[in-house]
Amino acid sequence: MKEDTQNCLWQGFSHSKSIDILNRKLFIFTGKGGTGKTSLALAWAKYLIKKKRKVLLNDVGQNPDFELRRTLKIPYLNLDMNSCMKDYMAHKLGSVIISNWIMDTSFFKSLFKILPSLSYITYLGKIIKTLQEDQSLTIVIDAESSGHALAMLESPFNFKDIFLSGLLVEDLHQIINYLSDQNNTTIFTLCNPSNMAITETQELISKISELGIPEVYPIINNSYHKAGINNPPDFIKKKINLEKKSMKDTGFQEVMMLPHLLELEDINIINELTNQLREIFN
Repeated sequence: MKEDTQNCLWQGFSHSKSIDILNRKLFIFTGKGGTGKTSLALAWAKYLIKKKRKVLLNDVGQNPDFELRRTLKIPYLNLDMNSCMKDYMAHKLGSVIISNWIMDTSFFKSLFKILPSLSYITYLGKIIKTLQEDQSLTIVIDAESSGHALAMLESPFNFKDIFLSGLLVEDLHQIINYLSDQNNTTIFTLCNPSNMAITETQELISKISELGIPEVYPIINNSYHKAGINNPPDFIKKKINLEKKSMKDTGFQEVMMLPHLLELEDINIINELTNQLREIFN
């Protein structure tokens, strides 16, 4: 890997650390809307596939562009939280018919509206079970925006304190152990290079780390400072100076940074991001 490339794109990370991250089995991408989260999740999945990894991509709580995923030849794990809950209930009760009947009752429908985190637990449990059943598999999750993703990650920890015994307890501990194992799970949090966005990302990382999930890495995306624009016009110079000031003011300098891309087509953006990831990690 070229030294100038590493300094430009992945500040503060050694090559050995980059290789270490690649060995994870579960990658979760989150961030505010408009940060390029979905594009980078797709690029990461495509990059791992190019490295001959067996990869499945999943989008939780979103409306994925299936045509784009087919064009990129990224295998898709078709899971949604409702089906995960039904499968979980069927497994615990030993009957699909009874599970479907219970799930359709007004009580359970109301319960899920009051406690949506219950669905997150069965979703995470299904993801982890899928990984444990196939040790060669890697799953990339394009998660919801920061607040929803945090609620998803908090759910097993919160319910662990509520349910001290019963059907859920063992499953909750299994989910928590998997998320907390630095050899299994890595979370990437994306933000744009502005003071407010960086501060919000720092707060998100802090909250996730407090749960006991150690492998959380920020990514600053859409950086004009890293775009390498020759003779930029004044308004771009202003953006670049604001980016530098934001990073200095927040102390957010030793992080992965990806440049603003001028490509307008989604597939071109994802292909370019895939190339950048190859430069960083190869």
